[in-house]
Amino acid sequence: MSSSGRPIPNRHVWTMLAAAQVWCDRNDMILEGELFSPSLALGEHVSVFCSGRGNGTPKPIPVDAALHVFDSLSAAEWEASDSPAFADRYARMEAGLADVPNVRVIEQRTVECWGEVEARAAVLWANGGEGLILRDWQGRYKHGRCSFGDQDMFKIKKFRMFDAVVVEVVQQTGIAVDAERETDEFGRSKPVGKRDGRELRECAGALVCEMVESGQIIKVGSGLDMQGGDRDRGALWERRAELPGRHLEFKASPIGVKDLPLYPTFERWRQDLD
Repeated sequence: MSSSGRPIPNRHVWTMLAAAQVWCDRNDMILEGELFSPSLALGEHVSVFCSGRGNGTPKPIPVDAALHVFDSLSAAEWEASDSPAFADRYARMEAGLADVPNVRVIEQRTVECWGEVEARAAVLWANGGEGLILRDWQGRYKHGRCSFGDQDMFKIKKFRMFDAVVVEVVQQTGIAVDAERETDEFGRSKPVGKRDGRELRECAGALVCEMVESGQIIKVGSGLDMQGGDRDRGALWERRAELPGRHLEFKASPIGVKDLPLYPTFERWRQDLD
């Protein structure tokens, strides 16, 4: 299933992971991981693995594709929202999944200091990797995203600054209060359709920008807020006619989809370039 709780539509994925499904059924286990192929570019994974929706034709899966597993729970642990420590879950994965075809348990190593983290991250980035995830060996499983307050998981990613020129201001949309909703497989409430029940809001959703360095078009929405000041979404929408041509600086990971930086986040206006 996908992270949204829906079956993956590409039937070739089901064939590739048939042995993994048998293992899960036999052991009453749930695996969590990512489908990955070294042969595919970062932006191609979703279009390949999730192809075949509706009457669409599923795309072939590269022979080097596999499910890279980073966690697992028994069905009882999932239902109880409780789990053994991550060290125990990792040992269980290593022992149980060693001979399951097309499944790879992501390697975990103990680091003793920040210097070790920096050294491993430098090697990873030099080889085109995105980043590292630090985990507490004693951490319990958490449904949904981990937060900084939990202190049991941290992402280490490489960011750099980019200059860009505003081309357009896009209006923000949000889910209407009276939108029809349903409950997903995880008990979370969500709109019935991705686009249904949405309404326009009187504020900026994102700044469409042309990157100074490459000329590529990118949307910068993260980093804008509703707290007043020069990044306030409401104020930016009111001044939307004035903003095209203004320079800004955003930070992002240089490794992104379709050769665009990933996670663009507004940093500041560059009045010195205007």
